[in-house]
Amino acid sequence: MIRRELAKLGIAELDNITIDTVERYQGSQRDVIIYSFTIVHRYQLDFLTANCFEENGKIIDRKLNVALTRARKTNDYNGTHAHAFASTERSKHL
Repeated sequence: MIRRELAKLGIAELDNITIDTVERYQGSQRDVIIYSFTIVHRYQLDFLTANCFEENGKIIDRKLNVALTRARKTNDYNGTHAHAFASTERSKHL
């Protein structure tokens, strides 16, 4: 859907944009990463935090770690603040 909307703009430089899942960026880097927390309902936070584990008493989120560490120059994160910081057991550690 994002690719289709970008193509409608007819801007050749946008052809160089890579759109993919966080998992596909593991092991690589990009100059700019835009990460969207695409949830509509609070219960979807469980899916976003499904890759969490505890190490030395701290919660570590593998997917979020990849998202935070792939950009060489800048990261941009967007989503709904109320959902991103909802009071669930896992989200307390975000």
